[in-house]
Formats: sequence, C-alpha cells, structure tokens
Amino acid sequence: MVECHRFVPAAGQKGKKIKEVKCHCGEVLNEHAWVASKKLAKTSEKVLDIAERPIVPAEQKLIFQDINLDDPSPDNIPQLEWSRDEAFSKKVTNAFGEIDFVNVEHVGGKKPAKYIRLSVDNSVDDLFEMMKTHWNIMEPQAPNLVISVVGGAKNFKLDGRNRTTFANGLIKTVQATSAWLITSGFNMGVMKAVGQAVAQGQSFVWTEDRMTPRLRCIGIAPWGYVRDRKCLEETEEGKGCFYAKYRTSNVILHGEPVPLNADHTHFLFVDDGYRNRYGGVAKMRSKIEQKISEPHETDGLGIPVVLVVVEGGTDAIDDAMSSILHQIPVVVCSGTGRAADILSYAYSHTKKIYRELTGPMVGEISDKHLKKLREKIVTAFAKSWEEAEVQERTDSTLESVQKCCQNPDLLTVFNMNKHDELDLAILSVLLKSHSGADKCQRDQQLKLALMWNRVDIAREEIFREDVLWEQGSLDEMLTEAIVSDKVAFMRLILEQGVIITEFLTDVRLQTLYSKVEKTHPIYKLLLKLTGQTKLSLENVARFLAILLDRQELAKFCWEMGDEPVISAIVVTRLYSALARKMTRDESSVRETVEAYKVEFETLATSVLNECYERDQEHAILIVERKSPVWNGLSALQIASVSDDQMFIASGACQSSIESTWKQGILSSWEKVFMAMICPILIVCKMEFVNVGQKPLTWYQRLATFYSSPISKFYHGMLMYLVFLGIFSYLVLLDFDPDRVTVLEYVCIVWVFTMTVDQIHVFISFPSPTFLSLIRDWYGFVGCMEAVNLLLCILGFVLHHLGYPSVTKVLYCLNSVVFIAKINKFYRTSCNVGPKMVMVRRMFREMGLFLVVMIVILLAYGIAAQGLLYTERSPSWAIIKDVFYFPYWMIYGEIFFKSIGECDGDKACNSTCLAGERDCLTPHWMVPFILAAYLMIGGILLLNLLIAIFSNVFNSVERNSFQIWKFEMYYLVMEYSNKTFLVPPLSILVHVYLVVTSIVKKLGWSKPRDGQWLDKKHQEYLQIFEKTMMSDFLRRKREADQNSLDTRVQNLEKRVDLQIKLIEDEVLGDNHQREFPEFPAGTIITIVIGSDGSPTIVRARPPSALSKDDGTGDVAKEDQNRAATAKSDGINNIDEDEKKIKNDAYVDREITEAEKEMVKHNMRAEKKERRRKRRERREKRLKV
Repeated sequence: MVECHRFVPAAGQKGKKIKEVKCHCGEVLNEHAWVASKKLAKTSEKVLDIAERPIVPAEQKLIFQDINLDDPSPDNIPQLEWSRDEAFSKKVTNAFGEIDFVNVEHVGGKKPAKYIRLSVDNSVDDLFEMMKTHWNIMEPQAPNLVISVVGGAKNFKLDGRNRTTFANGLIKTVQATSAWLITSGFNMGVMKAVGQAVAQGQSFVWTEDRMTPRLRCIGIAPWGYVRDRKCLEETEEGKGCFYAKYRTSNVILHGEPVPLNADHTHFLFVDDGYRNRYGGVAKMRSKIEQKISEPHETDGLGIPVVLVVVEGGTDAIDDAMSSILHQIPVVVCSGTGRAADILSYAYSHTKKIYRELTGPMVGEISDKHLKKLREKIVTAFAKSWEEAEVQERTDSTLESVQKCCQNPDLLTVFNMNKHDELDLAILSVLLKSHSGADKCQRDQQLKLALMWNRVDIAREEIFREDVLWEQGSLDEMLTEAIVSDKVAFMRLILEQGVIITEFLTDVRLQTLYSKVEKTHPIYKLLLKLTGQTKLSLENVARFLAILLDRQELAKFCWEMGDEPVISAIVVTRLYSALARKMTRDESSVRETVEAYKVEFETLATSVLNECYERDQEHAILIVERKSPVWNGLSALQIASVSDDQMFIASGACQSSIESTWKQGILSSWEKVFMAMICPILIVCKMEFVNVGQKPLTWYQRLATFYSSPISKFYHGMLMYLVFLGIFSYLVLLDFDPDRVTVLEYVCIVWVFTMTVDQIHVFISFPSPTFLSLIRDWYGFVGCMEAVNLLLCILGFVLHHLGYPSVTKVLYCLNSVVFIAKINKFYRTSCNVGPKMVMVRRMFREMGLFLVVMIVILLAYGIAAQGLLYTERSPSWAIIKDVFYFPYWMIYGEIFFKSIGECDGDKACNSTCLAGERDCLTPHWMVPFILAAYLMIGGILLLNLLIAIFSNVFNSVERNSFQIWKFEMYYLVMEYSNKTFLVPPLSILVHVYLVVTSIVKKLGWSKPRDGQWLDKKHQEYLQIFEKTMMSDFLRRKREADQNSLDTRVQNLEKRVDLQIKLIEDEVLGDNHQREFPEFPAGTIITIVIGSDGSPTIVRARPPSALSKDDGTGDVAKEDQNRAATAKSDGINNIDEDEKKIKNDAYVDREITEAEKEMVKHNMRAEKKERRRKRRERREKRLKV
C-alpha cells in the first residue's frame, strides 16, 4: 500500500477550516497515515501540537501557531513544492480479509466477499499466486472466459428493456463458460447493473469443507475512492480483518467517494497514494487482463478476455483502445449513449482496406464521417472539459477512436434497442478475433462454440468443407462434449469421421469417469453397495445405469448403437434396477428415473411396431433373437424382468408369444382341449403349420401337439385336477394314523415329481446368474408353492416317524395351497386373468391395512380386559381374549357376555363373586370404549379398505389387457420349458435329461452349436432394425415440427421478428423526421412538399431580424435554399407545384399553434407511411 507522509496544502482552499484543507494527495490532515494511526487529531487540539510532528513541513509550522483545527485556514500559507516520490512511501498492506455487507440481504443467501489492498506497482504474478493459494479462485473449476465491463458511472443507469437484455445476456454467458466478471466494484452505474445481474444468477456449491460462489465478480477499485474505507483496515497488525462490517449505500454524491457494491465476490483495492479521486486503476487492471489473456507459453493463464463497453466517458474509449492494442476483443453496447454510441458510429462507418505495408486488412474512416465523429465527441464530452482544452482533448479522443477501428476484427457492436442476445455478440467477437487457418485458432474457435453450445455456428463457420481435421484432433473436444452433456455437438463431431469405438479406450473411459461431479448420485450409491468412494472401470461396471440419468446422451448413444430394440429394453432394465436401489429420501430422483424408463420403453415399442408394420416375420425375429452382446438373452426375456408391460403387449411380442404358445397348431383352444380328451382328433381334425409343401405325417402331428405349451398346459391342468381329487380323498377319508396307505404313497410320489418338475423349470429359465434366477422367477406365489411341496414331503416323513397328528395338520394346510393353485390356470383367460392380478394386489394392500388395524385392535383388547378383570392369573387365555373377541367384533359379532353384559341384572358368571381373582366383572366404561372401537375399526378402517380396493380395481381395469398379456408371457415361458410329459410321468424325461447331461459333461457327446442366427442373418436383421428406427425418428421429428405447440412457437418468432423490423423502421423514421425545438422568436424557412409535408430549410435567431427585413441578402439566400431543395434531397416538389407555389418559402415567427400544426402534419404522414408498409407486408405474407 502507499501512504502520504508529507502534508502540503494544495492551492485554492482559502476560507476552509484547517481540518477540511486537503493535501496535494487529496487527503485531509486528520486522515494522513501517521496522524490517524496515533489518534492525536481532535477538533479542539491545537494545530501546533500536530505541527510538531514530522508530517508537517518546517516552513509551515510557524503559520499554525495558536490555531485550532476548527479555525479557518490562514491566507499566508506558503505554497511549497510537493513531489509524489518524496511524499509517498510504501508499506505492508493493512487491509485484507473478508467484507460482510451488514445492511444487504440476498434472496438466495450471501457470503462475505474477499478483499485485499495492494500497491499500484505490485507484481501481477504474486497477486495471482495469492488468489490461487489463499482465495482458491480457480476452484471448483477455472474460468473459460473473463468479461471486463467498463462504462458509465455516477450519471448512468440502465432501465427497462436494456437492463433486462444486459443482465440476461451477461448471466447466460457467465453460466455457459464459468466466466469471471471484472468491474470497478462500486455501487453505481454499469458496475451496479453487473452486480444486480450477478445477484439474479448467483448460486453456491460445496467443495469439501468450503462453500464457493459459482459466479465470480471481481471489483478492481481505487482505494482512495472507496467510501468508509477505514473500516476495512485491520485492527491488529498482520491479522487481517475477518469480518469487516461494511455498510453500503445507494446515495452517490458528486465529487465524493463511492460505496462498494455488495454483489461482488472479490475486491482488489489499488492504492496509488491519492485520495478522494478516481484514478490509478487503469494500469493495474490492464496488467491483470493481459496476464489472463496471454498464452501459457508466456506465463499467462491462456483465458480469453472480452471488454464490454456500456455508455462511458473518454476513459472507456481509452480502455477499449488499450484492449484492442493488446489483442483483446471489445463488444460495444450501442444505444446506451456517449462512448458506446461514438464507438458504434465509428465502427459502422469503418471500411476495411488492404495495405501491403501495415498488414492484410486495416480499418479507415472517411473525412466526412470523421467530421461527424468530432461533432459527436464534442457534444458528449465538451461540457465537462475546460474551454481551453476542448480542441486538444477532442483530437486525442478522436485519435483513440480511430485506433479502436484500425482492427475491426477485434470490435463488434451490439444494439441494445434491437437485439436480445448479448452472449451471441460476445461469442461472435471471440470467433472473429480467433479467425485463421492454423490448427490452434480452429481449436480455440471450436472450444468457444462448444462452451456456448452453438452447433449452428460450428457447422457453418468451423467445420467447413475446405478444412481438413487430422485424426485424433477432435478427441479432446468430443470428451468435453460428453462431460458437459452437449449431445448436438457430439453428433456434429462424429459426423466429421470420429469413430466412437476407437475413441472410447480404457484410458479415456477412466478419464470420463473421473470427471463426474462429486455431487452425482453415483457416489452415494457406490458407497452404499461397495463401501468405495472412487469411481473406476472396475466398480462402475455394476452401476452403469447411474450414468444414464443424462437422458439426452443416453438416447444419442442408443441411436448410434446397434440393435436399437433390445438396447432400449436393456436401458429400461438398468433404470428399473436403479429405481429399486433408491432410498425413500430420493423419491424425486426415483420418479425421474422411472419417467426415463417409460420413455425408453416407448422408444423400443415404437421401433418394434414400425418393424412389425413393415415385415411381421422379421419383427418377430427381432423379438426372439438371442443377442450375443447381452449374454444370449432375447428382448422378450429382458423386458419380462424389467416389467415392460407396454413392450410385451405390442403386436410383435404377442405374435411371438402366440406362436410359442401354440407352436405350430392352428386350431382353436377348444379343439385342443377336446383333443386332450380324445387323442384320435389330433390326427383327424387338428390343423397344423406345414413344413415346406408336404403336410405333416401322423407321428409328426402327435409330436407337435404334445410338445406345444398349450397342450402341456391343458394336459397338466387335467392331471392336476386328478391329483387334487386323490389328495382331497386322502385328507378326508383315507388318512390312517397307524399306517401309510397306498393312496398316500401315490400322492407323495406325485408330489415328488411335481417338485422335480419345478426344479427343472427353474433351472431352464434363461438368466445369466443364479441370484437373478431367484429374483426374476420366484415371487411370493412361487416361494409359497415350493414351501408347500417341501412341507408335504416333511409330513410324509413325520408320519413314518410316528407323528400322525402333525402330518394330518400339514396335509390339511397343503390342501389349501393345492386348491388355491387352481387360480393359476385362470391366467389364460383374458377376462378372469386380470381379476387374479387384482386379487394379488389387494392382498398386498390388505397386509398394510392389517398393520394399522392391529394397533386399534390391541388398544381396545388390552383396555377392555384390564377393566373387566380386577385381578387375573397368567394364562394363554388372556392372549385369546385380547385378540379373538375384538377381531370378530369388527364384523358385527359383539359377544355381550365377553364384556359382562347379560340378560337383566343377572351376573354372567355365577361361579365367582364380582371383584374376585379371575372373575369377570362388568365395568361401566367398557361399552363406551367398545362404541369408539367399533366406530373406528368397523366404519372408518373398513371403508378405508374398500376405498383402497376400489382404487386397485380401477388401476388394473384401465390396463387389464396389457397386464393379462404380460402375465401370459410368464405362463408361456413356464410351459415351454416343461417336458412334454406332465407329473407324475415327467420323472421319466427328467431322468433322461440328467443322464444326457452327465454324458455331455464327461465329453462323450459333442455339444450342439447354440447360436440361433448366423452372423450374416444377424447383420441383415440389424440393418432392417436400424432402417426402421431411422424412419420412426424421422416421422417423429416431422410430427413434432407440425405439432400445434411448435407451430405456435414458430408463429411467435415470426411475429417478434416483424415487430423488430417495424420498430427499426419507426426508429429510423423518427430519427430522420425529428422536428427540432426552437427558442421563441426564431425565424425559420419552411418548404411545403407535394404531399403536404413541411421541411425546414433555414432557421435564424431573433438577432438576425435587425440585420434584414425579409427583402435583403438573407432573404435572397433563403430563396436560393428553397430553389435548390429538390437537388439536395430535402424534399421532393413537383414541377407543377413550383409554378403554382413560386413563393414556397415563408419567413415568419413560429407561434405555439403553428408548431402544433406542423407536428400534427408530421404525425399524419408517419401514420400513412406505416399503413402502406403494413399493407405491403400483409401482401408478402399472403404470397
């Protein structure tokens, strides 16, 4: 930091109090470093006391004798020489830490801003080292762009549409590129507008143990111009200020220091030693921006920098010139006034010319426009200049403007009144500044377009036909596009010849996984399932579905991959697995994942329907094809475990299921059932699919019939009914406690064969692992059937061991499950099948209902029994009384005796006296508790259960056929894996299968090739599938484009475009037809045109009246002006009107009424022109 240690009053301060007299440095005596540090200066203190200090020169000490600080300054203060080098001294900074703006509240919360006070000549390298090390300004990620904003200060304010356009464009750019914003940091002008924009888009991110803002806004302000800067200085040497309590303000006083803006995140206070004036920042700010923009080879940061000019004075023009000289592009926001409009005018009238000596293209401004530019500079800035320096400063400013336009590629103009995309203007100037033919510049252009996600610009300007990209040159950009989830750029890069299989190496995959954000749900799930916190190729393979929460990226990969139908079904399987792993506190994420699953299921179903409409046979092959990529599983098999009911209910899947179900049989199910009863019908009446041209022989008919799942089903149903009859007879009549009967042996053998058959079906069901077999195949019903078979065998063993009573109980329980299994045969019916689904879902809901009801039941049971018995001995009967009687009371059986209520006044229990131990004694409170219990349990809970059942019924009824088709798949797969003989005869086939399996294991038999389709047919089927997917996506895009919403959006864009065109024309007309105001008494010359429109030819001030009476030289001059009006383009006057109106000019004094008349005529003329333009535009639109 820099402090002044020599107090020398500046000239021109006569009459001020001593304490208000300022030094040449701009600071008063009290605030000089040495005095302020000692805290000796008080208003009642003698100046001589201070004059003894070394801060006051010896020549002035005698002047201050016997003078207080409140006394006026004497006239005889000598004017001493003051030198910056002698007065200023450098010290270690005493102002750093964090600022807490105590009187500002942000909607999204606030975080103290970091700050430091530094000298104007401090090293920029040391500054950035401090910012990286202590401020961690490069975390969580380094910026891709730096936007420096300069412009209007105290007398400037953005309002209305311009403020919205500026804020939206700025925040959109910052969020797209993680950019830094650099301003002067004060709470006024364009700096305040930037702060307000940052406040709108600010958010915070947690990185380890710190909270950092996503938007970084750095204020580089002069230390001496900061209001209340003393509160930023440290109280203890070397400790900093954490936190500095600072009060900002919206009050801006002319010539006084300015408060800081509370929306900035960092402050760099540049101290040049001077106080209470703005200055000393430009040099340091320029060095910082150059350091940021310089490439890494020259120890720079290699980050693009853009200067945005909004209004501003001559210093803004100087900043723009300095930036352009250092190859930093500039965006000028025209329409904001002063410097911005001057630069905009100069740029729009700059012509590019080629010069051999100075370079390929140089911008020049013609003399005509230079003259106009000089006038604009004088109009904008001359009011604040001394009269003697107007010419010099005008020339200097004009020279700076010319230098800004010498390199037009580094300058672009954004019209705030016409356009809305400030971000596009920033991108365009960056692309122009990096335009060139070398690889480095093309890479920089592509990186910029990728940050903005502007595929259109990359396609038109970067990926041109004359540009050849080397192999591997786009790999880095493709990696960045994948990480940033920019699918459109991925598609564009792959169109340039990048092969995705060569790109995705193990190293690059590991790189992609390492770039996943730490806040991603994958880390939470990874820690939950494996205990690991590092994402790698080894542990991510199990949780690939986590990465699919980027839905657009997943759909793009699906489009680019092979086998789109089964690939989409695999994605639904991954999503369903992911949804099951989500905890209850992640319900919103689960809903999103389930929505993604439905979207991919819809895509798979739509593509399959497209194939089915084009070619049914090939569509069925797609469904049944065993994919070598997915462990030999088919789309149907994966869809079944993913619960993709919509996919399985599609036409192709149902045709495949139907063909598998009948397996060559063309007759109806009624004929099949009759053929099971009368086998002779198989040869005589049944219809089969012929193989080739020849009909099936009788033994081929028998083999086809008995091997089909439909015949296995009906055969198994008939045999099961027989078994059920035998087992029921055993339970009711034939069971002998003393011995095992023959009928019992028959039943047990039958049960054993059914057990073996269940094991065979379980093993043969296609699934990659044993755990997936249990998960996908066995549900509650399957487990209940398996346990029932084992209990039946256990009962038989216990009967042999001499426990007939236990065996009889087990057999009775087995009969319940065996009879309930009959419901399984109803699944083939489209009417009864969905009802079975309803019953299963109602059982699930009823289980939850019982959990609630048991609480109410237990509450009444314990309270009632406690009141009815004064004392009671421990026994199991208490449990019965607590649960048994309350349960039946819900259904209306009150059991009055159980609560001590009998006929008349007689006691219910005459064997004991009331109040004795174990004696039921009526209590007056029990009936009231019973009434409340029946009201809650019998009315409220039962009606709630009815409502739940009604909801289940409605939900299943809406999708009854879809559910039935899904259930049919499992039934068909079960019976297709069964043997052609049903239990108990199936045991013969199972023995044969066991023997053949042992033979294959020992190598005595050559295994068959399990490939279903050869490689050639697989390729043909994939081509057909990909073609149908392309057709579907094309029609989907066409439907989206022709949808009502899209048409409304397009119409809205066209209307907005027309409105902008109209506004441009109106603004142009207003600018051309502006009628100036004149002072009272002004004499003007008006020419009336053929259309009645007036045009001002000459205006004379009132003083000219004394020199001419209307007939002298001045009048002749006016007449000449009127005569040459047509040639000058002022107005178009017909030749006939010239003859009639030879006195077209009129010299007269303008009255208020005449002014209104002229304005009225002008407005009528504008209205007529607008009407004509509107009619022409409507005609063009109709065409």
